[in-house]
Amino acid sequence: YSMNNETYFNLIKGNYENLDVFYMRENTLFYQEKILYMLPLDHITLANINPNLFLLSSRDIYSVLYMLELLPKKNITPNDKIFINDYVNKYLNLESKKLANEEVLEHEVDCLGMPIYFSDDPSLTNTPCSVEIHEIIEKNIKEQEGGKSKGPKLVLTNPNFMITNDEDTFVEYSKAGFSTFLLIAGTVIITCVYIAIFIAK
Repeated sequence: YSMNNETYFNLIKGNYENLDVFYMRENTLFYQEKILYMLPLDHITLANINPNLFLLSSRDIYSVLYMLELLPKKNITPNDKIFINDYVNKYLNLESKKLANEEVLEHEVDCLGMPIYFSDDPSLTNTPCSVEIHEIIEKNIKEQEGGKSKGPKLVLTNPNFMITNDEDTFVEYSKAGFSTFLLIAGTVIITCVYIAIFIAK
C-alpha cells in the first residue's frame, strides 16, 4: 500500500524548505516560480521515490518529476524535446564533474539520474522521451570517443527509487555502478531477470 500523492506531499512538505513553493490539489503538483507551473502526477507515486529528491533546489525537484512524467508518454512536444535535451546535458555535465573529482553533491547527481535510468526499463525504452535521452547520451559518448570531449568517460550511478507505470506496477532499481553507458543494456537485462525472480518468490 502506498499513500496517495496529496496526503504524502502534505505530510512531508514541512520537512523540506524547497517544497515551500509547491502545493498539490487533485493529484496535480503546482510549482510557483515567476509563473505557475502545473504537473499532473499520472505515473508517479511520491511516497516511493527516493526522499533525497526533496533536498534538491525547487526547480530541480520539478524538473525530475516532469521528466519522470514524460517517460511513459506516447507523444511529446517540441518544447518537451528542448527540455529533455537541457536536462540530460545538465546531468551529463554533473557526472563529468564528479568523475573529474570536482565538488558536486552526490544526492544531486543520483536524483537527477532517476529519469535517465528509468528510461532503460523495457516498457519504456521505445517511448519518445527515452529515445531522446538515449540519443543525447550516445552523442555524448561518440564525442568523447572522437576526442571532442577531453573529460573523463561517463559513469552513471543509479539511485534507489520507485515509480508507477501505466499498468500501475512498480519497478525498483538498486544502486549500481557502470563503467560506461554501453554496459547499461546488459546490466538492465540482468537486473530485470533478478527482479522477476524476486517477485516470483
